[in-house]
Amino acid sequence: MEPLRLFGEFLCHPKRTSAVLPTGRRNARRITNMIPDSAQTIVEYGPGTGPVSQAIVEEGKLEDNGMLILIEKSPKMAAYLRRKFRFEPRVKIFCDSAENVTQILQECGRTHADRILASIPFSAIPEPVRGTIMRTTREVLERDGIFIVFLYRKCVGTYLRETFGDVTEKSYLKEASPLRVFVART
Repeated sequence: MEPLRLFGEFLCHPKRTSAVLPTGRRNARRITNMIPDSAQTIVEYGPGTGPVSQAIVEEGKLEDNGMLILIEKSPKMAAYLRRKFRFEPRVKIFCDSAENVTQILQECGRTHADRILASIPFSAIPEPVRGTIMRTTREVLERDGIFIVFLYRKCVGTYLRETFGDVTEKSYLKEASPLRVFVART
């Protein structure tokens, strides 16, 4: 069901959707393995159907009083996520843009995030908005925070290197296209 839901969203909004199919379980685990256990606040931009979000919850990456904040621009996907995580009080879902992360954190009673993950099509986002997202992400990350970007489309490394000093990249095969994972540190 989740693959059809995301594929439908991709057909309706191809530039706004970063993948045709949801991140598979193996790749979701690869991404969450980059997150140290016991985070206080994790934010995810563009969670889609939430496979990485689900792995974060299942693998105990949050402290008992921790919070996972999902920022999804698509109203349909945000509604789906609200149903999916309705029994998980530590997950907060916002139908909004990642550029508003500061205000969203404040609304949740937080000022910073330990980790931020993103699977949004940075190359399709207009430069002023993309620049705001990058700068704001760096500003709200805790000292020693990390920003993990995982995409199946064009590289985002150039944009990350303009804002973050330390950026590493890994690639994993996912069927016909590689998953690119970028880890940027403050």
